Amino acid sequence: MQDLVLPILFAVGFLLFYVCVSGWLFSFNRLNNGQRILPLESGPTVSWGFFDLFLTVALLVVFSGTFLFIAMKIAGIDEFTEELQNSSEGFLINLWINVLASLSVFTIMAFSIYFRAGKGAIFGKGTETIFCDIRLGFIAFAMSIFPVISIQFLVTRIWPYHHPVIDTFTENVSLTLAIPTLLSAVICAPLFEEFTIRLLVQGWLCDWISGRLDGAEVLWGKWKRPKEAFFDSSDDNQFSQVNESQDVSTTQANFLDQDAEISNEDVHLSNSANPYFAPQTPTEPSQFMEAADPSPVLSPWWPLPIFISSALFAAMHIGHGPAPIPLFFLALVLGYLYQRTRRLTACLVVHFLVNAQAMCLLFLQIVFPELFTPH
Repeated sequence: MQDLVLPILFAVGFLLFYVCVSGWLFSFNRLNNGQRILPLESGPTVSWGFFDLFLTVALLVVFSGTFLFIAMKIAGIDEFTEELQNSSEGFLINLWINVLASLSVFTIMAFSIYFRAGKGAIFGKGTETIFCDIRLGFIAFAMSIFPVISIQFLVTRIWPYHHPVIDTFTENVSLTLAIPTLLSAVICAPLFEEFTIRLLVQGWLCDWISGRLDGAEVLWGKWKRPKEAFFDSSDDNQFSQVNESQDVSTTQANFLDQDAEISNEDVHLSNSANPYFAPQTPTEPSQFMEAADPSPVLSPWWPLPIFISSALFAAMHIGHGPAPIPLFFLALVLGYLYQRTRRLTACLVVHFLVNAQAMCLLFLQIVFPELFTPH
């Protein structure tokens, strides 16, 4: 088994390095030709505001305290002292609290966003879009992992790296600790951090700075659901009926009078033919649902939300040695992906893979320590 580990690591590393070099050459070529690396995709204005950020933090505190209380009652602990926190038992309790609290908050807030903004606000609409974002996430991971690891290698030469999860797990290796450690690091942390930092914080800042949010919307968000978020393409007859005999290639998906007749299938094909289709504004929006917003306006200050969210992401890892420095640069990549796609799928794939490769290397160091010991 040990003889197979190094060849597999070299093969995976070579593949990632090939994709990394190819991706950066492709990106520099596009920039040299005056093109953007990724196109700016359209999307509705965010439906959340500062209140949602405050509510997310408040719910995390409440759920963490509640699960801690339950855990102490189950374990028969009267006081969660500092000595207990530093023990393997306290570490295990904190891991499960983190997993359960973050998943609970994500579920509640994601349902709130879905109800107010539609299913496309978080992961996009349609399996084709999701698969394209997954592929983009794999490419972005390959392009970013070597620069991030290089930065981490340089800073750790000056500043020793210490992570409480890694330190405790390596000292107390067991299946009881392995399961919550994997859940926390590979699933819960990327899911909660990307949802909070990229979607809620960066998405809100981006639309605020670009002027798409005004007045009370900055604080409270939007509480009228966009029409295209409420109905699927099969429900287009709620708003307009279009002539079945009209040619789809000349339609352009315009909103016609109610007396015009085009089949729902034609409208769906016309919209899906253009990957950057931005819904037209209906003439008579419902009192419960506001009109769909046009394509986002790229403000001259568009990098600011990316830098702010990246700094906040790095600050969340203070106490882990020099980790905030390479993570800040990783967050710039994640922020750029979200700013261009306005969806979380690609960001989540990158974050999942970064944490997964870190945990895989950690397990390999524990199982095959001689492979990582210089001779």
